[in-house]
Amino acid sequence: MNIIALLSKLRGVRECGPGQWMAICPAHDDKTPSLAIAEGKNGGIVLHCHAGCTVAAIVAALGMKTADLMPTRRKRLTPNELPDSGLTIEELARAKGQP
Repeated sequence: MNIIALLSKLRGVRECGPGQWMAICPAHDDKTPSLAIAEGKNGGIVLHCHAGCTVAAIVAALGMKTADLMPTRRKRLTPNELPDSGLTIEELARAKGQP
């Protein structure tokens, strides 16, 4: 999930710095924004409730899993899934001046 999709699930969102937001925590009866949201260095999403809610409780209240906060990894392609370049090995070697 990207940060924009997460922010769209929250109420009372306000930006408080580059890549940082505060919002109403969905895991407790929050009256003033206590949920800090930030973009992690690795592309994930960091959540911290200043009232003490756990990340597991916050994502559960949003109908998500903790894994949804992690950056998506591209699937490693198997040799059969690699795009076809249209060249044979012999044609590529010849084009590169190799035997």
